[in-house]
Amino acid sequence: MNPIIRLPLQLLSVGFLLLAVKIYAYFSTHSIAILSDVLESSVHLLAGALTIFSVWYARQPRDASHPYGHGKIEFISAAFEGLLMAITALGIVYQAVMHLAEGKMPEQLSLGLALTLGAGMVNGAIGLVYKRLGKRQLSVAFTAEGEHLLSDFYTSVGVTLGLGLVLWTGIPWIDPAIGLVMGGIVGYQSFSVLRKALAGLMDAADVNVLERVVATLDARRKSEWIDVHHFRLVHYGGQYHVDAHLTLPHYWDLQRVHDEVDAMEELIASTFEHEVEFSVHADPCVPDSCSLCQVADCAVREHPFERTISWTVDNVLVNGKHSLMRTDL
Repeated sequence: MNPIIRLPLQLLSVGFLLLAVKIYAYFSTHSIAILSDVLESSVHLLAGALTIFSVWYARQPRDASHPYGHGKIEFISAAFEGLLMAITALGIVYQAVMHLAEGKMPEQLSLGLALTLGAGMVNGAIGLVYKRLGKRQLSVAFTAEGEHLLSDFYTSVGVTLGLGLVLWTGIPWIDPAIGLVMGGIVGYQSFSVLRKALAGLMDAADVNVLERVVATLDARRKSEWIDVHHFRLVHYGGQYHVDAHLTLPHYWDLQRVHDEVDAMEELIASTFEHEVEFSVHADPCVPDSCSLCQVADCAVREHPFERTISWTVDNVLVNGKHSLMRTDL
């Protein structure tokens, strides 16, 4: 069995046991708050199975039809999980509104409190494990699963506190009111998961990662690296892909150009904990490059050196060589 999915499969089995405990708690109490917890856990198990499949599939070798790999399926999985969470939130709110009018007092609240809190604490621990797995494996699907499980934990804590209040006050409408609050929490979590998944599907830039990489490039740039432009950073499954253009002296031989491209790739790779794939294109310098070129012994310089341009996220994304004549740098 693939070691990446061995632990998640074990955690999924635990999830089924926890769901059984919550279902028993609901039928013992007939609490709408506990029902909201049951609904969320049911959705989590369905999404969890899809998550495990998506992570396994994303790690399959590339082929002619998928030259960049299969990593995008993780974003699809995360989006599906976010959608299920949103539907669950609507279902919870609907049930809560229906029960507000009934005013029926839940039964065996002490038992329901104990079972719900116990199951919720285990779910919270599993959620932290998934978040750690997501960070280690660079998996959006695992991270989304961890966030969902943590929201399940928060729901269980809220349900427990609310039912404790019902038990203490004897006011029945508090139970469906808790359900409304829990529905809102799940809905907010679904928005967060969906937003991240859709950003990945649309190749939205990870600004924090991009800023870290560009800052490292600027701080450790060589004088021969005249500029970096057309910089792109995309997340595919368990790795990042970097596209960039590096401007170098036009009179260099191919071997030296190749060595400098390798040096820049190694520098970028040093900022990541995970695998990075590169596609770096070497551009020859042009006369407009002279005023910002730091090569001291250049025999073909057409203009004197004036100053360097610090590399920032904004100017490395530009599709064109840097020049002091440009107004967009």
